[in-house]
Amino acid sequence: MNDYIFKDNQTDLELRRLQRIEHALDPRTCRILGTTGISPKWRCLEVGAGSGSIMQWLGARVGSDGEVVGVDKQIKYLSHLSKPPYRIFEFESDALKFSDSEGFDLIHARYVLIHNRNSTDILAHLKGLLRPGGHLVLEEPDFEAAEWIDSEYRGAGQRVNKAIVAMFSSLSLDPGFGSRLPLAISRQGLVVRLVEAISHLEPGSGPVAMVMADSAAALRDKYIATGEATDGDITQYIRGARDPSSWATYYSTISVVACHG
Repeated sequence: MNDYIFKDNQTDLELRRLQRIEHALDPRTCRILGTTGISPKWRCLEVGAGSGSIMQWLGARVGSDGEVVGVDKQIKYLSHLSKPPYRIFEFESDALKFSDSEGFDLIHARYVLIHNRNSTDILAHLKGLLRPGGHLVLEEPDFEAAEWIDSEYRGAGQRVNKAIVAMFSSLSLDPGFGSRLPLAISRQGLVVRLVEAISHLEPGSGPVAMVMADSAAALRDKYIATGEATDGDITQYIRGARDPSSWATYYSTISVVACHG
């Protein structure tokens, strides 16, 4: 993985941010994972396990005869998953140096590839970890789809949206990677079974809005460094993201279910 944009976030604030993401996205993620037919005895891999909520969901479905392997750059938020069917690995790699001779029935990653310049190599590696007939479920954001709706916060909100896109671009990362995800998966020779795209259009204080407020606070200096937004813009953006009377499309999430053979 490249230099992670949230690596300098304080431990307690990063945990809160991860838990907000889980609260906002887990219901949809679990529904999509359920379309794979996940059942007892399956072996699953969760890439970028965060604080472990999806691992727990997977574990409840594969049971004691199955296995759920979690990998992340920071495994300190996963200490509660130390017993079977769970296994935890820490990775610090540009190509996800994780190998498994048995292969997995299901691999899932959410908001992982957008942080990596070598997403094509990682996709190829994940394909190699799948058993024949196995399922790859990936979810990625498209920040190019962001738009602030109401006039009170629109000026600052749009400038911060531009700063988010510029930050990713400056790191040679694709801020709209989610929209390119189905094509990238298809080019690996995997069969795309399902594509779902959701626009996170919601009021301030909504679950995704609160994620973006926390992200703006954590990445304030990085946004300012792009030259697209000022400190005042970011403060106004955070205020709008916490204001229930304000509405914005914060970004879109594209989820893809693909099969190996």
